[in-house]
Amino acid sequence: MSWPSVFAARFRGLFVKDRLERELDDEVRFHLEMQAEDNRRAGMNPAEARHAASRSFGGVEPMKETFRERRTFAWLEITVKDMAHGARSLRRRPGFTLAAGLSLALGIGVTTAIFTVLNAVALRPLPYADAERLIWMTQVLKMNSTDEVTLTAHFLEWRRQNQTFIDLAGYTYQTHNLTGLDEPMQVRTAKVSASLLPLLGVQPVLGRNFLKQEDDKGHEQVALLGNALWQQQFGGNPKIVGQAITLDGSPFTVVGVLAPGFAFPGPDPVQLITPLGKDEAAELQYKVTSIIFNVIGRLKPGATLETARADLAVVQSRLPLPAFRPTITLKMLTLREYLFGNVKTAGFVLVAAAGFLLLIACANVSNLLLARWMQRDRELAIRSALGGSRARL
Repeated sequence: MSWPSVFAARFRGLFVKDRLERELDDEVRFHLEMQAEDNRRAGMNPAEARHAASRSFGGVEPMKETFRERRTFAWLEITVKDMAHGARSLRRRPGFTLAAGLSLALGIGVTTAIFTVLNAVALRPLPYADAERLIWMTQVLKMNSTDEVTLTAHFLEWRRQNQTFIDLAGYTYQTHNLTGLDEPMQVRTAKVSASLLPLLGVQPVLGRNFLKQEDDKGHEQVALLGNALWQQQFGGNPKIVGQAITLDGSPFTVVGVLAPGFAFPGPDPVQLITPLGKDEAAELQYKVTSIIFNVIGRLKPGATLETARADLAVVQSRLPLPAFRPTITLKMLTLREYLFGNVKTAGFVLVAAAGFLLLIACANVSNLLLARWMQRDRELAIRSALGGSRARL
């Protein structure tokens, strides 16, 4: 018989088990009666003939078990029976069940939480195109205090003179009052370079990105709305593009809406963004001195963090210092490390702690099971005497 036929026959046997059992009983009874009849013909009385037939026939139950294994998926039936028996045992011992369940729930729950956090900060890729090539950088200005800010003039020179980045973009957090709605509200915003979204590989879901000329001072009165703000305060109106909103009493034209899954590349979320708005010509001549708090760059293919750091150090060494002449050093990190810190060591500690905690939970449950096993030694001895295998027990 082919394997498909055997499989089909055994599968059907799961649904006609009662009929198969009756047939098996009838077959065993038939063979016993035939053997007993032969014994009577040999001169035995009926009682001796039946006893001798049973003795020569051997164990009836082991023989039946062999036939059951051939006719159905015995392992599946055994598994179902064992699970049902286990469920009944747990129901009869609610104290044991509660203690074991709580131990496992605590161990699994904490372990799952730790791995969820680790996955979010260390394993899951950032939601940007080729995120591993994104670098965060700033200047450290040292005088009486240490500030991590970048001089706008130096940022512009980095962007113009570097050899290792496809592009650079800056941003600075701000807070504005949004008025003209039913109720005024304070919104968290950021002033960003027009190059930021293209650098991240992000497109607005409605409208357009900022234009290069909108980075210039006097042309920055435009805004991109965050998707949540658009939905909550403007009812998801698709005609919002081109309409005006009021920030701190000044009108801004909405030119687009960010996608629902957009995550701002900084430690804090923002509700809308506006252009950087710098007087670049005056900045480069040091007639005006302003700062940008964060700069993000995308490495060229083949460039590394080390080569980029060396490249910008050369550019920085050629730049004039402002009148107050602070000591300036460069600070560069991958964007992931800037957002989440160095997660390698922390991740190793978290994984070790999670594994140790789960091991403790399993050890507690094992001790409970061992104590339960010792209470059932008489029952298990009987089951073993009746033919229960070590694996089954």
